[in-house]
Amino acid sequence: MLFIFSIQYFILLLITISSISLANHISISSVIGISETTLYNYTVLNSLRETKFCNNSDECYDYSECSSEGHVNNRHCIFHGFYCDGEGGLCTFFNKDKYDYLREKPKNNFKEDIILKTCHLKLFEQGKCKTNTCSRVFNCVSKNCYKSNCVTNGTIYQCMGKQTDYNDKKYMTCGKALNMECNSDEECFGKETECIDGFCVYEPNKSFFTGTTISIMLIALIVGFYLIYLLYKRKDNFSELPEN
Repeated sequence: MLFIFSIQYFILLLITISSISLANHISISSVIGISETTLYNYTVLNSLRETKFCNNSDECYDYSECSSEGHVNNRHCIFHGFYCDGEGGLCTFFNKDKYDYLREKPKNNFKEDIILKTCHLKLFEQGKCKTNTCSRVFNCVSKNCYKSNCVTNGTIYQCMGKQTDYNDKKYMTCGKALNMECNSDEECFGKETECIDGFCVYEPNKSFFTGTTISIMLIALIVGFYLIYLLYKRKDNFSELPEN
C-alpha cells in the first residue's frame, strides 16, 4: 500500500514539475488581484535549484518574470512569493509588489481575494493572533476558516525566489511562515524573523539593534584604546622629568 502511494505521489510530482514548463505561461501580470491559487506545492518549489536565464517572461516558469534585477547583464526568471499549505498542499501565489508579507497586509490599499495571513490555532486560541474576517474555507490559504479567522493546526510555508546569487544552488528560498510553530530561527522564513516562544515572529528592529550594538561596541573599543594610550603617554612624560 505504501509502495503504491509512493508511486502515485511520484507521478503527481512529475506532472506538477512538467506543468511548470508548459507553453501556456501564467504571467504575474495576468493575476488581476494580489494572489491566486496555483498547481505548485511546497515540495516542487523547494526542489527548484538552477537559475533559469531568459529573454522574455514567456520563457519563464509560471508565476515568474524575466528580469535583470540584481544582474544588469543577465536576464533571469524571478519568482515572487508563495504560501503553501503543508508540504503536499497547493501553494497560493502572491505579488510581492502588492503585498507586504512581513507586516501581513496589502500595499497601497490593494484588496485581498485570498486572506494570506494565517494564525496557528494555538496562537489564535491564546488571543495572540487574528486575521481578516473569513466566511468560507476558500478565503484562506490554510482552507480552514475557524471562528471567522484563517487558522491552521499544521504548518504554512513561505517560498520566494532568490535574486542575487547565481553561485547559490538554492534557486528558491523556503521556510515557515509567520505565526507558525518553530524550534529555531533557521526554520522561519527570512532574516527579519525569529523563533520566539516557539513561534515565528517578525522583529522589525532586529537588524537595527544588531547594527547599533556593533557600532556602540566599536566606539567603546576605540575610546578605551585611546584612554589607555593617553595614560601610557602621561606616564612616559612623568618618567622623563629631571630629578631635583
